[in-house]
Amino acid sequence: MTAFVTVQAEIRAPRAQVFGVASQATRCVDWLWAPALASAVAAERDLPDGTRQVIVADGNKLRDRIDSADLDAVVIDSELRPRSKELPGRHLTYTLGLKPGAGTALVELSIAFVRDEPKGSIAKRKWRRHAEECLRRLTAITEIEAE
Repeated sequence: MTAFVTVQAEIRAPRAQVFGVASQATRCVDWLWAPALASAVAAERDLPDGTRQVIVADGNKLRDRIDSADLDAVVIDSELRPRSKELPGRHLTYTLGLKPGAGTALVELSIAFVRDEPKGSIAKRKWRRHAEECLRRLTAITEIEAE
């Protein structure tokens, strides 16, 4: 699977701290999903396959599963299952690469579409902004916990 977009950032926290936050399925909703989607959690549960499912107020299901995790990379299978059949769903793979820095973690987030990859430069810019926002949220969460 080829990355659709890749972005990089430096987080002012040790790599182990970033890994600790990023590798928890219960925390994925906090940094992978837009706050507008994740703010109205109606229910959440763990599915038998290790997937963390969050149902939001409008009935949409947000599903995240950690496919693999070690100190160098965290791979997350992420899916949006809309309640309405008319709305398109999304199925993505997020790969967070982690490298140690001087008291920091150098991170690289890649997003790949499992199916229905969007086309064109506008879609590329939209998903690059999404990836940048994901890293901003991960940075905020990690730096708060590192204090």
